[in-house]
Amino acid sequence: MKKKKDYFVIILILVVLNIIGCSKEPVQEETIEELRQVEKVQGFSSINGYKVQEGKFFFTGIKKNQWNLYRLDLENEDLKAIHPEAENYDVYIALGEDAAVYIDLDGQLFYRTGEEEKRIDDEIMGIQRPNLLVSPSQEGVLYTKGPLEEADLYLYFFQQDEPVPIKKNISQDAFRTFSFTTQWSNKNNYFIYHNQEIYNDKGELYTTIDATTALWSPDDNYIAYIKIPEAAQEKEITIGHWNTYIGEELALLNVEEKKAKTIYENSKGLIDPIDSLQWSKNAAKIGVSVGDITITPHKELDELNYEKVYVYDVAAEEGMEVENIHFNYYEILFDNYLYASSIGKKEVLELVEIYEKDRKKYNNPALLNSQDMFVISHQKEGYLLDGRKLIKLNQQGEEEVIFQGPWEINEVYLDTKTKTFIITNEEMEMYLLKK
Repeated sequence: MKKKKDYFVIILILVVLNIIGCSKEPVQEETIEELRQVEKVQGFSSINGYKVQEGKFFFTGIKKNQWNLYRLDLENEDLKAIHPEAENYDVYIALGEDAAVYIDLDGQLFYRTGEEEKRIDDEIMGIQRPNLLVSPSQEGVLYTKGPLEEADLYLYFFQQDEPVPIKKNISQDAFRTFSFTTQWSNKNNYFIYHNQEIYNDKGELYTTIDATTALWSPDDNYIAYIKIPEAAQEKEITIGHWNTYIGEELALLNVEEKKAKTIYENSKGLIDPIDSLQWSKNAAKIGVSVGDITITPHKELDELNYEKVYVYDVAAEEGMEVENIHFNYYEILFDNYLYASSIGKKEVLELVEIYEKDRKKYNNPALLNSQDMFVISHQKEGYLLDGRKLIKLNQQGEEEVIFQGPWEINEVYLDTKTKTFIITNEEMEMYLLKK
């Protein structure tokens, strides 16, 4: 599609309104009038969203065969290429516009803010990429130093003088699985090491768990985890390149009290091949996928036939099984719904009421962006794509089509500060739509 300016926008609005007139679910006219093309984002052969943060949209793009990271100000539509040096490093993680943490090709770890650069450490290695985890607060990093056979674990906060050694000579399994068995908490800079040891924000051992997989609650008050079974060697299983175990118990650790309890048992077994554990955004509920696990003679995962999701209410201390969820991905929505679909194959998306029987199906769901899989949720509203339709959902399961594009949609982001949707299409054009 040719890139045009005001004339194109006028034609686009007319086309959209014409589509609306033929649609069974009309879009409000005033909503479409808020759609506007970002004129400065033209001529790109590739656009991939990175994140939305406080009125700014960050994305990577290729223009004239040149890759860059960009920042778009959603209020004045100012576009700026940032971190032009990113391609020169083995790992480069931008922390906003002016700060970054990165590893060069020699394994040296650096932190930069503004014009000031600090070398943190060297010999940062990994299996496919160096082992480095940035805290959600963007205040520090966890990393391993040294090769597979003799690596050490370190913690470094950007305002400190020196890194803090956490554990010497970590296991080779911990090294290989570092990116998903070691994880930061969401708010307080605590972290779990290798699904076993929990450390506080000073790098001190806080408590321990025996988990095959674990997940912090959004408020950091709990950790949900699948317990390592008794006679673990008999329950060993390989998932991809990860050696783990088939557990039977889902447990919940109260972080403050350092007390854990089993909240669910299932004799078929519990594993986590694709985000089987999911918290609701307000940390009120935790879920786990359940199904028949089949393994090969070499103890490798052959298939998980998904059947249902167990959802536990933390405050009420009770849970229930939501049946007929035959998908490999789900999330809890609004505390009273969950939605489910599959990653890796094209299937419908189902919106399922947890405590009642209400179910809705969307035949053409799409992955939305790098942060939200199938549904963007904010406060009491959710947004999903069904084909070219952007649909709003409320807590009662009521829906409203708020936009229907004249082209295929690639990505959708929502900035909650400016209440703006960022929409990119198959022609690598970008549009803004006021919520």
